[in-house]
Amino acid sequence: MNMKLAIAALACIVSVAAWAGEMTGAASATGTQERMTAQAQFGKLDTNHDGYVSKREAKANPALYKEWKRADANHDGKLDQAEFAQFETGGAMGTTPATK
Repeated sequence: MNMKLAIAALACIVSVAAWAGEMTGAASATGTQERMTAQAQFGKLDTNHDGYVSKREAKANPALYKEWKRADANHDGKLDQAEFAQFETGGAMGTTPATK
């Protein structure tokens, strides 16, 4: 009887571990897709291909242009990929997202 209980417990543990691994993989895949999407959007906005999005280039994205001061976290007048990605995920670097 104890052997059957031990086997059942082991099967449960393996099932939970497999399920957790699938969930982690799904979250990782979603994060990768979001990064790829942000990179593609950044590339479209960076029309002069200098590696930055200027405020002028940001006019193509009305939401970004409207929130320029918040998105340009280091206030250098341009967004690098990290600042843009942070804006896309809902907050400026070093701050919490604004509440609506």
